Amino acid sequence: MGPTASKNLRPTGEPTCQDVGNIVHLEHINLNVPDQTLAAIFYRRGLGLTIDDPKDRERSEEELSSTRQIWYNIGRQQFHIIKEPEAQVLAGRIHLYTPKLQALLSRLAAVAPRLAGTRFAFGQLIPSKEDLPSCFEVTCPWGNKFVVWGSNPVAGAQMDTGIACIEVRCARGAGAHIQAFYAEVLGARAHHRAEGRQGGMFAGQAGCDVSVGPATLLAFCEHEDGPEEYTGWHVALYVVNFSESFNATERRGLILNDHPYADKCNNLEEALVNSQFRFQDICGPDGTLVIRFQHEVRSMYHPRYMLPLFQN
Repeated sequence: MGPTASKNLRPTGEPTCQDVGNIVHLEHINLNVPDQTLAAIFYRRGLGLTIDDPKDRERSEEELSSTRQIWYNIGRQQFHIIKEPEAQVLAGRIHLYTPKLQALLSRLAAVAPRLAGTRFAFGQLIPSKEDLPSCFEVTCPWGNKFVVWGSNPVAGAQMDTGIACIEVRCARGAGAHIQAFYAEVLGARAHHRAEGRQGGMFAGQAGCDVSVGPATLLAFCEHEDGPEEYTGWHVALYVVNFSESFNATERRGLILNDHPYADKCNNLEEALVNSQFRFQDICGPDGTLVIRFQHEVRSMYHPRYMLPLFQN
């Protein structure tokens, strides 16, 4: 599933269709798993992703069993897979894209016997229709759900492989509050999606689409059962105006320091030392919690911003 440069099909149409907003890049999704061998079978052998660390790249799946942290590259983005006793399952779906769907289906079929007894499964290829490319669904050994598309379903992209969208379930009526939060706190380009809207990945579903880089979305979909229990996964985002994003988050009392990482901060000066800060609560205008999941918000001066990622 290694990427190559893709024909850059720039979106056209409305005057703002090439605007990105303050969030310029979704770098990684962080997920805990209890078994790095099973994870390597799924992410490396099944999805065909490349391990970033050259030492780990040479090891077999069984030799990776005791490795604490493994980063898997997918285009310009990554999955950070951390060994912990409990798996983290995202309440939604992760949308990937690659032009080699048939080859990927063959890879998944080949690893199926090694993942027997887990929640691993994958479906048949769904042909392209209207404005969407062909795709299929796959579930990881612990229940995280993925949709793999033949090309980026959001818009044209510079790479032919990557993460297009993280789809998150939210409560009925939450979309407007989420849209306002991202626009006001992170300066994001965010759109409320009305129920019954035609076309696109989430046709008919109310919610909110937040741009987190060119042709990349956080998509919140309203559901009558509301969001599932948050299990601790997180995303890493880069922003243009770092100080404004920190100050807006701090004014709402949302800076998160209750986490196991070293990048804790009590003020902007400390956040600048690490070039990042964290928050996890997305709240309405009265401070009521709307949905929770952790955001690792980074400056474009962060040492890992747009570093080249090794691909097979």
